[in-house]
Amino acid sequence: MMCGGLALALLDERIGLDVNPSTEMSEEWLRGQKVIALSGASGISVEEAKRLSAWVRSGGGLLATYDSGLYDEKGQLRHDGGALRDILGVKMKGQLASQPECCYRVTEGHAALGEYAAGTAVEGDGRIIPVEAVGGARMIAECWNLGTGEVRGPAIVVNSYGRGRTVYVSGSLEANYLFDRVESNGRLLRSMVEYLGGGAPQAFKLQAPRGVYGVLRQAMSGDLVLWLLANVGFKDAAAGLMRQEFVPASNVEVGIRVPEGRQPKGVRLMRAGHSLPHRLETGYATATIPSLHIAEAVHLELA
Repeated sequence: MMCGGLALALLDERIGLDVNPSTEMSEEWLRGQKVIALSGASGISVEEAKRLSAWVRSGGGLLATYDSGLYDEKGQLRHDGGALRDILGVKMKGQLASQPECCYRVTEGHAALGEYAAGTAVEGDGRIIPVEAVGGARMIAECWNLGTGEVRGPAIVVNSYGRGRTVYVSGSLEANYLFDRVESNGRLLRSMVEYLGGGAPQAFKLQAPRGVYGVLRQAMSGDLVLWLLANVGFKDAAAGLMRQEFVPASNVEVGIRVPEGRQPKGVRLMRAGHSLPHRLETGYATATIPSLHIAEAVHLELA
């Protein structure tokens, strides 16, 4: 649920992502990552924590939410503040009962929060892990119950660790987004990922209606392929079975970042079976798809 919510938020915000299907983190896989997100990754072993520690210390950006590291690999509750205590700069203290009408209130403007300044309150998760910031970590948002006025504890904590940085969210904005699709939650998650990425440019750009999703992959040849899903349409209640009718999206502009040392040769729509004129703009091979119906694969040929 949490992983699905995070993936949906990042797809809506046009942030490139991938999922590690393995429950184990290899050294080779870690070396290839710029930002890693742990969405409620409850059980973390000492060995896994050591690998993450070394990766963050060398410059990685780690986003962790809810009870990530609160338990060991056997599901036993930790009493040492959590496996990621030193990396995240938070000491976990068990769990709190869920409460309704809870917001995350910003206590300090920070790059990880994007446009949200001190004093701003956004919808948050009423189910949080009680934590305290330790070391040099800083709380930048608190969990606040609108009905009772109670401050339930830190909601978002940022930390610097070696050459890397971390963001910890004591609840699950991603699960909240999955059910409510609150725009502020998506924007916050986007800002956190961009902050952890250190301002690195996105792998692709997409200008299209909401509901058009993009996922970038590398082909065996080294070329790049942007898979597009145009989940745009309406349900016809008059049809009796609520049939889904998909509506084409017009003039969808895509931009795929050209890897350093490579040059774009051409852009081809694999489903439609024809090429598109493209232009090179600030490091991106950019093209416009006149009509996108349901799905397409945009193949960027590289020299």
